[in-house]
Amino acid sequence: MFAMGGGLATGHASDDLLTPVEAPWTQSVTFSLSNLAGEKRTLEDFSGKVVLVNFWATWCRPCIKELPSIEELKDRLQSEPFDVVAINVGEDKAQIEDFLSKRLGGPLAIQVLLDDNMVATKAWKVRAVPTTYVVDKSGRIAFVATGETDFAHDQIVEQIRSLLARS
Repeated sequence: MFAMGGGLATGHASDDLLTPVEAPWTQSVTFSLSNLAGEKRTLEDFSGKVVLVNFWATWCRPCIKELPSIEELKDRLQSEPFDVVAINVGEDKAQIEDFLSKRLGGPLAIQVLLDDNMVATKAWKVRAVPTTYVVDKSGRIAFVATGETDFAHDQIVEQIRSLLARS
């Protein structure tokens, strides 16, 4: 995991689970960001769903390593009211598209949003990347993971399914 200043910070092992979030972090949060197609997306667009919100950067090795597990999680929960957004921290569209095409062989199976001015990153109090939040159906942060995480881990899938089961 890398601190926002670019230095190495301590973090989770890749098999750590999601950490429940206590007050005051359970307040409602939002974002209004463009995707790679230039369309504005807000957290409210995913109303009624559990949403995994991942903050990442192309220069962050742990971020890149966890992206396939995020895509696998989305695939495993495809029939559920669940979605994923990957918010890129501080990079522009051209950098991201170049990275996706050259390093990953094409676009991700998850929605990439651009936070080039880092407004959402600051509002969500992201201190290091990768940082991932799981937002419940009411729009409140329920879980957080800081550092490289295996999101396809069965216990993480079950933690998210427990949120999906709540009305």
